[in-house]
Amino acid sequence: MGIKADTEVTRAAALVLGNFSYADAEATLGLEEGTIMAWALDNRSPFNSLLGQMKFLANRPLPSEDIDDDPEELSDAQLLAIPLIIQGKTDAEVGEAIGRTRETVNRWRNHDDYFAIALDDARDSFIESQRVAVSASAQKAVSALEELLDCEDEKVRLQAASLLLKTAPALKNIESGTIV
Repeated sequence: MGIKADTEVTRAAALVLGNFSYADAEATLGLEEGTIMAWALDNRSPFNSLLGQMKFLANRPLPSEDIDDDPEELSDAQLLAIPLIIQGKTDAEVGEAIGRTRETVNRWRNHDDYFAIALDDARDSFIESQRVAVSASAQKAVSALEELLDCEDEKVRLQAASLLLKTAPALKNIESGTIV
């Protein structure tokens, strides 16, 4: 039977177990800065309990097959696999890390609709968080350039204006989500 917890908490625990920093996991999931640290410091939080269970599962041999009474519930091994796949690990690397074969991971990715949906959702969350992070950084850069437009040095003003004009199309694409 798979671990049951709030999806946000489950994803956060899986990302942290997959060696994401708290800050990176928060950015990936679109959580407010410090949320995961607060969960980690609260001994009664579902996050701590779930992370402990995931660590336990990661350090014990898992059965060779994932037979689950509920096909719409991810197995423990599948929960562990998702952040590793998002990190770009190969099926063989994921399989080795979670005690499964490359073929099993490949089967989940290509023939297990529920796993594929969960993986797509996690990947979409990660991509959106990266787009938001890039957009926020771009806004800071634009603000810095806008301040330079008021600089007394004419050369600095011209360079700032030139950079703003050159980057305008890219900024529009970032904000619209066209590029990540």
